[in-house]
Amino acid sequence: MTTGERNQAVEVNSRTHLEMDEIEELLELARKTDPRSWCILTLAFNHGLRVSECAGGAPAIPSKNRPAIPPLTLSDIDMRHRTVRIRRLKGSLETIQAFVEHRGKPALSDYACLKAYLAVRINDGSDILFTGQKGALHRWALNRMFVELLNQVSGARVARGLKPIPKGCFRFHTLKHSVATIIANRVQNIFTLKNHLGHASISSSMSYAHPDPRATAAQVQRALSNAFWGF
Repeated sequence: MTTGERNQAVEVNSRTHLEMDEIEELLELARKTDPRSWCILTLAFNHGLRVSECAGGAPAIPSKNRPAIPPLTLSDIDMRHRTVRIRRLKGSLETIQAFVEHRGKPALSDYACLKAYLAVRINDGSDILFTGQKGALHRWALNRMFVELLNQVSGARVARGLKPIPKGCFRFHTLKHSVATIIANRVQNIFTLKNHLGHASISSSMSYAHPDPRATAAQVQRALSNAFWGF
């Protein structure tokens, strides 16, 4: 095995986030496949949701004085003001966030996917957002849906002569890793990511920052040049 082949094998087994073109292909496929799948994946990506925050929720933990946390509900969605309430698990903070909209890219936009899904949502008499023929969806159904769609995207990319999606990406939590990685490396203030993902500690946000060494070098050069200019 050559050095290049070894490096590619490491990437295939270690990367746990999707690149922007892979995300766009995934959400575009979901949009063409099923409004519910599209809505689930778009909200999960844009707001960094865990699978249980979308469907399933979390049971009460009496020993920690922690009440049960429901998954996303209809009441959490405000189509008029274009906001969504996110109840985070694992000690993260509850937040109310504005819809994320991508100009010219409806497949990645909250309002478009919600409007399409709510028009066909099965009314089971509950307030749970994501429902099916047998009531509220379970987390295993979301995981299976995600893996099936990502397999299709990966296969299509290979057919075009591109690399397959890394094996480490084939779990729903990849969506949270993906949006966190994208934001962390494109904002100047890491607190932006902390607030968006509802992290209680800044250390959780810092774990997603993987700066480009070339960009770091350029920023250091500019900072030092400015500091010593005219000295």
